[in-house]
Amino acid sequence: PFFFAAAVSLANVVFGVFFLRETLPKEKRRPKRLLDANPLAAISWIFSKPGLIVLALALVIATTMQRGLESVWVLYTQHRYGWSFAETGLSLTVVGIAFVFVQGYLVGKVVPWLGEMRTIVIGFALSAAMYFMLSVNSWGLLGFLGIIPHVIGWGCATPAIQSLISRQVGASEQGFLQGSLTGLLGLSAIVGPALSNYSFSFFTSKAAPVDFPGAYFVLAGLLMIVAAFIAMRAGRHPNQ
Repeated sequence: PFFFAAAVSLANVVFGVFFLRETLPKEKRRPKRLLDANPLAAISWIFSKPGLIVLALALVIATTMQRGLESVWVLYTQHRYGWSFAETGLSLTVVGIAFVFVQGYLVGKVVPWLGEMRTIVIGFALSAAMYFMLSVNSWGLLGFLGIIPHVIGWGCATPAIQSLISRQVGASEQGFLQGSLTGLLGLSAIVGPALSNYSFSFFTSKAAPVDFPGAYFVLAGLLMIVAAFIAMRAGRHPNQ
C-alpha cells in the first residue's frame, strides 16, 4: 500500500507539472513574498479576517471529525461488529465510491437546488445523525449502510462551505486562501485521530466508568451540530 500510494502521489506531481496550466491572469496574481511560504503566516492570515475564520472554523470541525472517523473505523468495526479486514476494506471501498458519486455528481445537483447554506446545515445535520447512530448501533449491516448517508451529508456540505469561504476574498488571494486552508485543515489530521483513538482506547478499557466504544461518535455528532450553527451564523452575518 505504501509503494502504491507513493506511485500515485508521484503521478499526481507529473500530471500537475505537464498538464495543469495557470488560469489566473498575471494582473490578478498575488505578489510572491518569502514570508508567505511560512505555513504559520498563512494560518495567521485566515485569523486576521473575521468573516473568513468563522466559516473556516466550521469546516475545520467537520474535517477533524471525519479524520477521526477514518482513523478509528477499523478498530471500531472489529470491536463492535466483529468484522474482518476484508469486511472493513469492503466498507471503505463503498465509502470511496460514494464520495466519488457525491462530489463528482450529487453536489452539482444539490447545491443549486437547496442553496449553499441549506446544503451545509442539512448536510452537517445528516452527518451528525449518522454519528449518533453509529455510537450505539451493534448491527453490522446497519453500520455498513449507515456510513453512506454520512458521506452524502458531509460530502455535500464541505464543498458548499468551501464555496462560501472562497467568496470572502478577491481573485488575487484565492490561491493563498486555498493553501492556507490546506495548512489549517492539516491540523485536523492530527487532532481527529488523536481524539477518536484515545476515546476508543479509554472507553474500552477497565478504567472507563462505562464500556462505550462509540463515545467518539457522540462527540463527533455534537460538534457537527456546533459546526452547523457556526456556519448558519456566518451566513447570516458574513462580515462579522
